[in-house]
Amino acid sequence: MPGVSGLDVVHCMRRVEQTQHIPVILLTGFGPDAELTSTALRLGVADLVMKPVAPWAPRTKVRDLYDTHARSHALEREVRDLRARLTDHQDKGRVPTRHDGSKNRAAQPAHGPANGAHDRT
Repeated sequence: MPGVSGLDVVHCMRRVEQTQHIPVILLTGFGPDAELTSTALRLGVADLVMKPVAPWAPRTKVRDLYDTHARSHALEREVRDLRARLTDHQDKGRVPTRHDGSKNRAAQPAHGPANGAHDRT
């Protein structure tokens, strides 16, 4: 890209809320470069691919990123649903919480049944 590097584009994307979550794969013809790699990773680039590239490589990388993204969203939905169910459950049958965070329960005997009888099997 004349006048603009891929790193410049990623830097701009990371500053905009609507694009900061988009995974980016950078394709470079510069070869292995520690500074480029370090900067790319610092900006959150998903992958840095060096030319020449086998035709199947970008498709595989994009498919893997898509699958990871889909799994992440599914987990986020599941967490939201579980939190909503927990809140609903707590609202319906609230169990008092002690100051230490544990639930108050009726006093239970430490050993054996409450009537003093012990199982002799």
